[in-house]
Amino acid sequence: MKNNNLHIRRATTDDLRPLYDLGLATPEFKVSGSHSFMEEDEFLSAIADKDGVFLMAEDNGRPVGFVYANWRDMERGPTTHWACLVYLVVDPSRRRAGIAQRLYDACLKELVRAGVRHVYGWANAESDGAIISFMRKNGFAGGHKYLWMDKEIQPAVEGRNKPPRIYVTTSFGDSRDEVERLCAAVRAAGFEDFSFIRDVEDFQKVFDRPAHLMRRAMEEIAKSDALLIDMTDKPTGRAIEAGMAYALGKKVIVIMRRGTAVKDTTRGIADVIIEYDEIGDIAAGLMSGLQSWGQRSEEPRE
Repeated sequence: MKNNNLHIRRATTDDLRPLYDLGLATPEFKVSGSHSFMEEDEFLSAIADKDGVFLMAEDNGRPVGFVYANWRDMERGPTTHWACLVYLVVDPSRRRAGIAQRLYDACLKELVRAGVRHVYGWANAESDGAIISFMRKNGFAGGHKYLWMDKEIQPAVEGRNKPPRIYVTTSFGDSRDEVERLCAAVRAAGFEDFSFIRDVEDFQKVFDRPAHLMRRAMEEIAKSDALLIDMTDKPTGRAIEAGMAYALGKKVIVIMRRGTAVKDTTRGIADVIIEYDEIGDIAAGLMSGLQSWGQRSEEPRE
């Protein structure tokens, strides 16, 4: 029976959290013996991929599945027009209801519009067989079976090869979704994100004395490489944190909605100013900063 409440649309970076959680809950994705699914920033890059299509299915606003395919196959010639069907996921509690087929059909239409002529994909041979049956039903022919193998050649070392850490200023009244969208854009640019409200206060008041709160904030800013502040709504408390970062010699990244007037005091402390229409737009500006900064200069400010 067709579900008339099911809606299929292109995913955006704002959909990261529920879609990533859905991927984590999909056992077929665990092909590695040492890691589950994929890194969150890699998944975010897939959603924003301009050389692919990432669609999601919603039932009354609740994500119940997604499909991702890309045509960035460098091993194929430029005229063969191959695309890889990377993910086709449906909530385990909503399977066998036609959702996967509707996602696949919608994805195929997008691929045809992009000029793709051939599609291939990988199926977990150790799963219950449902995805293999689905692909065969849709005309895929089976090839050789391969064994995924991986090995860690260099263990993670604390403080080494870590991305620069950005202290993301937010207000106590900001919603969890607003904070996560901002932090997701920071991660998408290749930085490590830190939010005081999320990572220290867990979105609730935990400091009885303001002096203790500000002391802890300064400690976290000192451990960061840069501070990001949104100056669209002329913040006060966040501006104090920006002043701390400036005094500590940290880079200060100012973001603001396009058309916002920039005060001289803001220009005076900002290492970079990024304008945006949607919050996800800041990722490109942050990426440019990451590439140009390299290691943070230790030269004193004038």
